[in-house]
Amino acid sequence: MDVIIWIQEIINHQLFVFKRIHVNFIKTLDNYQNLSYIPPNVFNEPSKKWSPKDIENFDGISVDWEKYSSEKETLIRKGKKIETKKRQQDYGIIKMKVDFIRKIEPLNVEHNPIQDDPVYEDNRAHSLITGITLENKEILRIELTDSKTSCWGLQGWNSS
Repeated sequence: MDVIIWIQEIINHQLFVFKRIHVNFIKTLDNYQNLSYIPPNVFNEPSKKWSPKDIENFDGISVDWEKYSSEKETLIRKGKKIETKKRQQDYGIIKMKVDFIRKIEPLNVEHNPIQDDPVYEDNRAHSLITGITLENKEILRIELTDSKTSCWGLQGWNSS
């Protein structure tokens, strides 16, 4: 039987990526149906608190590309093979349009499938938001908070 190797693909700017986030990171006005505030720590960037090894290994913010994942699949994906106890109902999804992210320079969205990794489960949808800094992370966060539903959305807390 032949093994299929997932190649890195170009992500069309009209498509979406999903980021799983914990309910404690989001404040809403109507039972998690619309975002009213996204706190700064939803999007991580290397900081002075990180170890030199963690800073060296930081390659971007993990998201899932809609071509290979639905919002629900992203929500239930464990990530690491040995995961701490996480309850699906404690998480939700931010849905972001790729073009929306790329408009904030120098941010980019790059397909980065995970396959045969010793730590993380296989994930063909895995992608990275690259070029993240403290400054543009804040711009992304504010823009997402202020944007219309065509650029973001939430699923998960109340999904069946």
